[in-house]
Amino acid sequence: PPLWSSSSDSFDGLWRAAAEAGPTTVVVSGATVWHDGSFFAKLKVLTSSSCALITETEDVRGSLSSDGRLIEWSDGDCWQRRELDDEGKSEAEATPVLKVPEQPLMKASSDTHHAINDNAVTAVLDRDLKSLRDALQAGASATVCVDVRRLWRCLRWEPPDCAAPDPPLLAAAILLSWPPGVEACLQHGADVNCAYAGPFRCTRGFFSEPGGASMLHLALSVRGPMQSLISRHILDAGLHPRSIRAARKARQDMEADTAYLLDNWRGPSKTKETSAAGN
Repeated sequence: PPLWSSSSDSFDGLWRAAAEAGPTTVVVSGATVWHDGSFFAKLKVLTSSSCALITETEDVRGSLSSDGRLIEWSDGDCWQRRELDDEGKSEAEATPVLKVPEQPLMKASSDTHHAINDNAVTAVLDRDLKSLRDALQAGASATVCVDVRRLWRCLRWEPPDCAAPDPPLLAAAILLSWPPGVEACLQHGADVNCAYAGPFRCTRGFFSEPGGASMLHLALSVRGPMQSLISRHILDAGLHPRSIRAARKARQDMEADTAYLLDNWRGPSKTKETSAAGN
């Protein structure tokens, strides 16, 4: 069988592309595009026949032909699929398979990990649960930090403190009022007992807690029913009792269902036993 899939509904494989020095080969593997053994770009599949190539300088839209052999790009470039036999030779030219030197491969591995982390950050900012889970399952760190300026743009915030540190992924999901994202981060190792040192909104306007806010205190900045859902995920993840006691003092920031949850919280094990008894 070929070394790389040539399925018409897949972008994976070897592609011949034009370059200043002449034709060259790029490798598409999942969300990563390689060239000369190094990370080149990210590939985001939009539909079964369209994708976006994301580089440091631009994003280009691509369309896959019906037979799966061409990708036509919005900037005018066109990639042609290369088929390889068992010995790594193309059907037409019998040229060697693209060889990856050992050192660039190590660099590419680091670049790939960075790209996967960036996918997780983008998924949180877009509130794209499937992409977030895919990134976390692919090895993205649940403790990676989000560029605070990108986060504020998503929130349409202009906080007074412009020197705030980049928040961890979990804190960003909380600030975005996104319970499924909070749960996904916690399921993949996010630190529920970390602190958020930046500003957040509360009943008094923008506020920064000296020494950093706990994740539960940060959750109280969320308005509406999402507040209790996020708070429940945080409590279930094993929040330190000290943080729970401190959050109970901020009743002015609590929705009614959150206040009830905290007043009656006895720990995940007690909740599960009560639920089982009710069933």
